[in-house]
Amino acid sequence: IRTLCNISLAEYQGIMKINITERITCNVLSEKMGLSVSRGSRIIDNLVRKGYLDKKLRLITSCKCL
Repeated sequence: IRTLCNISLAEYQGIMKINITERITCNVLSEKMGLSVSRGSRIIDNLVRKGYLDKKLRLITSCKCL
């Protein structure tokens, strides 16, 4: 899936920590992943840029990889 979706291991792990019906904050996601807030923020930025999260930090379920 990671290769098909062109995401890093950290990005994949971030997606797996988000409940599909949940709106999550950067702080909560970073804590769930055991990362600093700044690292979590970079992962979130990448997932938003790649179209897997929206700007409100919700998963975009129409993505073919999810």
